[in-house]
Parts: sequence; C-alpha cells; structure tokens
Amino acid sequence: MRKELLTIGILSVFLMAILIPVSQAFYVYNPPIPSGYCFSPVYIINDAGYAYNLSGITFVTTIVNLTGTFEYNYSEGGIQYVDYYIALGQIVPNNPYGAYYIQPVIVFATNGNGWILAWLVQAWGDKSGSPYEEYNTSGLITYGPGPSANFNYLFNLTIKASLNSQGQITSAWVYITNAKTGQVYFSKTINLQYLIPDKQVFFDVEDPLNLNTGTPTNFPIIPSSNYIFVHALASNSSIIFEGGLPFYNGVEFVMKPPKAMAYAVPTFGIGSNNVGTQGVQYYW
Repeated sequence: MRKELLTIGILSVFLMAILIPVSQAFYVYNPPIPSGYCFSPVYIINDAGYAYNLSGITFVTTIVNLTGTFEYNYSEGGIQYVDYYIALGQIVPNNPYGAYYIQPVIVFATNGNGWILAWLVQAWGDKSGSPYEEYNTSGLITYGPGPSANFNYLFNLTIKASLNSQGQITSAWVYITNAKTGQVYFSKTINLQYLIPDKQVFFDVEDPLNLNTGTPTNFPIIPSSNYIFVHALASNSSIIFEGGLPFYNGVEFVMKPPKAMAYAVPTFGIGSNNVGTQGVQYYW
C-alpha cells in the first residue's frame, strides 16, 4: 500500500530512504502447511499480511505485539524500515502503489548507528479516481543509539469509522496507545474531504515505499518468534469478525524483491480454539 517515508531526527541521525536491492524475496505461504485457510487472489507488493474483502466495516482493532530484538541488517545497508498497521479502505485496481485508506501505524527505523520507534497516522481519500493525501502526522515513541533494540511492547491500534449511504468513510476516530502503560499517542477524529471506499480491512507488516522511486525500502531484521496481531476484531452493522486471524477469504499480500533475505509464514493461534493470537511469523 502507498505510504510516505518517515523522516524523524534522533540525536544527529536523520533517517532518509536509501534503496539497495537484494536478490531474494519475502514470501508469505498461505494456507499454513499442512492445512489452513485459502486466500485468493495473491497481491504481490511490499506488504506481508491480509486484506479481507469485508465492506461496511465501522470498527477495527488489534493489539500489535512487538517483542524481541530488532536489528540492523548489514547485508542490505542504507536506512531500514518496518511498519505494522491496520487500515480500512480499498486497493486501487491496476495500481500497485496506490490505495484509498485510513491507517494507524507503528514504525521501526534504523540506520545502523541509531534507531527509532514511532507512530504514524495517514488518510488517503478518493479524489476523482486518484489517491489524495488528506492527513499525515507522526510522533516519536522512543529511540536509542546502536544497531539493535530490544522491545517488549503491546500497542492498541483502533479505527472507528462513520459511513455515508454509499459505504464511504466520511470521518474516523483513530486511536494509538501503549496497551501496557495506557499512554495515549494519538486519539482524534479525522474528517475527510475526499471520502474513502470502505471495501477492505487490512492487517499488514510492510516496508514502506520510496515514493520518489516507487520501490520498497530496505527491511531490518525483526523477531521471528512472536505473534504480531493479537486479539484482532472487525465489525459492521450485522456481524463481528474475531477469534484470531485469518477472518475470511480475501487478498493475501506477498512481498516481492528487492527485500531482506527471509521468508514469512502465517501461523495460527495458540490456546483454546486458536482465539485471538494469530499473526504473521517471520523466520530469518
């Protein structure tokens, strides 16, 4: 999905995108072997995760579990980003670098000398058939020196949308908080001039696009042992989708080159009936 790069200064470090291609791709295998859900179609882009074809969703929420060590990948070099987000909107047909959506995001970025953890909120509305950036703001959560950081965070990301009779988002309350401490980073209603079709629900891990080149940025090394999207839920006026991802047949995102040398496998939850603990598990 379309996303601008963060440029947040930490100490003397100003993070800017530098693209260094690598030869191996990021893959998401779905259904999980040997059995599981089947998703169709596959959408090859700079995301790993799911977009569910659920229309008229007015509420979506999840806990993003960032636990473990995040590291600079010296084999790639440059500035490295990874984004975690939920979103409501619609993929733009025949435009792999565009979409209409509103999203709260958690971002980790590093250049090998320092790192940041930040939040971001964006909204891209439909302006006569083209995405138009209506809203873009960000803030720092924490930062530090060196090539790696160890996290033990749970973040709540929530969107509560208001729709018109055509199923378009006219405004949305977006909420980002530290689920352990209760610290609120963002809580605001965003009113839209250019409306967003409410056709899909996204749960994604992404390396953001460099909009100057249309190519993904470099990807850091991220933990492989934790479930990322915990207690995911989406609802419309008639039904609630919950109980852990995946919810429903939809679009499976498969990362394409250039990428970090790794692969990703969707895994089901643990505990009774796999409730609320499924995420995208990464292996390095």
